[in-house]
Amino acid sequence: VLSEAGPATAAEIPLISPAEREEGYRLACMVRPMADVEIEIPEEVLAASLCEATVVGSRLISRDMRELELSPSAPMSFAPGQYVQVLCPSMDGPVFRAYSALPLETGNLHLIVKRVPGGAGSGYLHLLERGSRVHLAGPYGSFRLSEDPSVELVLATGGCGIAPALGILRHACSRWPGRRTWLFAGVRSRRDVAFEEELASLRRAAPGLAVHHVLSRPRRRDAGEGMETGLVHEAVARLLPPLPAGGARQAYLCGPRPMLAATLRVLESKGTSRQQVHCDLF
Repeated sequence: VLSEAGPATAAEIPLISPAEREEGYRLACMVRPMADVEIEIPEEVLAASLCEATVVGSRLISRDMRELELSPSAPMSFAPGQYVQVLCPSMDGPVFRAYSALPLETGNLHLIVKRVPGGAGSGYLHLLERGSRVHLAGPYGSFRLSEDPSVELVLATGGCGIAPALGILRHACSRWPGRRTWLFAGVRSRRDVAFEEELASLRRAAPGLAVHHVLSRPRRRDAGEGMETGLVHEAVARLLPPLPAGGARQAYLCGPRPMLAATLRVLESKGTSRQQVHCDLF
């Protein structure tokens, strides 16, 4: 933001460093202009295009999360961690809703959609069947995975935030199987865990990967390998070692605001630079 747009909101302060706020960075979804505001938008955002896509697959992967496979009518090039905006009908007219996109080798995209009661986007997408057509725009997202395998990776997610993290993991584990990488995936109970088999397979193929499912409301029978209890930031505090002198670490956090703010504080306490932490607010 290059002109006056009011002070940073309480939602922005934990997620944007003081240095970034000084430079004018803001969370676009939290800026409510009351007059003309001058802004600078990354070129790749302006280059995003709208296209039609066909639903070629749809399945439930947990009680309230559905995986959709979409075949775009035109090629869309995605980097791990990026997302699309899907055009959805609502009582107030068409609205765009953001969903992380997992690119496939076929050129198709996977979307992971959590059902939200009364949600315009999730309610619409959960009802789509094979052959349905949707309109989406993208790619969006500024996260860029470090190509230096000596830079450790920390992925901390809540609920369907596992979707962009999975795309990053697939890429990182195939390129650098020995790269030190941690995943902390938070859900309510074991029956809400998504992609458990795929994550176990990635862990076997990539010796540098550690996977920790974090259950906030575990049931008695929820114990198992890689299952932690509590909140995501608590598991990060227990299990993630401090960054060694001279080391480097990149972190990607995706989930609700309280989880992001708490996990960010833990990472900073363990020596992770705030400039190397990317937050994706769900």
